[in-house]
Amino acid sequence: MPPSLPKSVLALFVVPLVTATLSISTPTQAAETLVADGKVVTYERLRDTDTPAVGFQMDSNGYRNIYLLDCENRRFLWVKNIDLRTGRETERPKSAEWKSMNARSTVTNAVYQASCPGSRTTDSEFNFNRTQGTQGAWGWNGPAAITSFSTLGIKLGVTFLPGRSCDEALFFVEAKQKLPSLGFQIDGQEFGYVEPEFLEIDEGFSSIFALSKNGLAALKRGYQLRLESSLGVLNVSLQGSAASFNNAYNNCLASYQNEQTMSSGTEISLQEALQPLEAMWGLDSSEGCLDTDWKYRVFIGRHKWTDQGGMYIDKEKPPQLSFYEGYCEFGTARQQGNRINLESHCQQEEIEFDGITVIEIVNPNLINIQIPDWRGESTLHRCPDYAEIPQ
Repeated sequence: MPPSLPKSVLALFVVPLVTATLSISTPTQAAETLVADGKVVTYERLRDTDTPAVGFQMDSNGYRNIYLLDCENRRFLWVKNIDLRTGRETERPKSAEWKSMNARSTVTNAVYQASCPGSRTTDSEFNFNRTQGTQGAWGWNGPAAITSFSTLGIKLGVTFLPGRSCDEALFFVEAKQKLPSLGFQIDGQEFGYVEPEFLEIDEGFSSIFALSKNGLAALKRGYQLRLESSLGVLNVSLQGSAASFNNAYNNCLASYQNEQTMSSGTEISLQEALQPLEAMWGLDSSEGCLDTDWKYRVFIGRHKWTDQGGMYIDKEKPPQLSFYEGYCEFGTARQQGNRINLESHCQQEEIEFDGITVIEIVNPNLINIQIPDWRGESTLHRCPDYAEIPQ
């Protein structure tokens, strides 16, 4: 259930929910700002709510978008879009649904960390929206947090399991031989010995066992891991493990949510899903329609490119999505109300990525879209000159 909101709040936002109507007004002294994903975000904790809730707004390309964040359930709701030049307001449709936060909800994650109780963490521990990276002695790649000893031929780490809702994790040690027994000591605290299972890999074996929640917390918060095995004693720095574990968990959560998304809704054909949206779209504002360099243009439809860089409609080709230096091709499509979930394979520049593209149809000329590996959700405005594209 959404948080029960007060009948009157002198804050930034109005959310027409179950028992409350809040109104947009001048930010109060309690309002704070932060910078996330290159955008200045104003946020304020809403008072007198049954569960912790935060209202936040961000301005981008002449538009102001307003959201409500439900701290307890880690989800957010788009409330309103305001054109700052004309004052025109677009309200959320009644069918709009709460969206769960994931690793790519860059701005929402930043607001969550800054304002929701019990979630404050130093900025250095969070680097959202990256499928891989490094910090300190540790790095992350997808749902795994990893540290390596290349001179010894050893790699160890923790991988979260999407098939277990990311609530469970495995510890692994990759080496040239099996390690029948592993002993752990973290900052002087003994965790005893375990007998791992083995998985054969290209350059040896991976010794694997299920990690307890206490062990995971100690690895994340500790400073030094002492690992004992038949190879001897290995002292492992835990510097950067918190950031790596958080990012690996977020990537696992994104993968799990993708699986959940594609298992629900009614399956429809790509043609049925995307033909009403076949058009040129401006990214973040209708001004993107005028961008001949394509940095702020997105095209949805059945199209091909000429050798000279021109576009034409090919009615025999499956619909796809084209954007600056990249594209997405689609597989299965499922529809839930005004949301379309598309199984996607995408490429931008030389990087390929798979996942779920989510399209929310606000009205025929305005959609919200979330593409795998993009930074959160983007707004697309239908361009009026689509008819100029050759058929």
